[in-house]
Amino acid sequence: MGHDDENAPGAAGEELSVPENIVTRADRELAAEHWLLSAADDVETARRDWQAGGTARIRAGALFAAVEVPAARINAAVGVPGTSGPTQQVARYLAATLHGPVIYSSTQTSYFILTVASAARNWRFPGAECVPAGEYLSVPPTTATVPEDGRPYWVVPMQSAGDLCRPLDVAAVCATGHRALNHREQTDDG
Repeated sequence: MGHDDENAPGAAGEELSVPENIVTRADRELAAEHWLLSAADDVETARRDWQAGGTARIRAGALFAAVEVPAARINAAVGVPGTSGPTQQVARYLAATLHGPVIYSSTQTSYFILTVASAARNWRFPGAECVPAGEYLSVPPTTATVPEDGRPYWVVPMQSAGDLCRPLDVAAVCATGHRALNHREQTDDG
């Protein structure tokens, strides 16, 4: 053992201390959960719905906007054929491109991309609609990150409270999907 090793923290039975300002993943998930619940009309009902494995009715508009994008458009942006739900390739693309939370709903065959609330005022993108302010969104618990019984789940989980996608990134994904779908249609017709 070298001289530097003898003076290293933890050497000679010395206790190591963990800095108090470390935030764990569980802490971030809890913060995201509380943040989302603050947009629910009835926090206790929403919490019970999550504990029962369901979704909570969270009102869009105050804390965040949600852009609904059909699966076909997202799949086209990624280069995946069809209108089916998320694949690993789609999930990786969304995480790398949007850097924020995305919910998938199999009953609507749509992705719901969470972005800043102010995006709803100016959102004008055909085929990718912003959930109107005041409307409810079925939000899964922050721990629902895999498909189960057809319930909505987080394709890209919310990393912490207020962690949202940038509107320009959302628009870029929508535009890429739009161009890809148009190209497919032109190729199929021609």
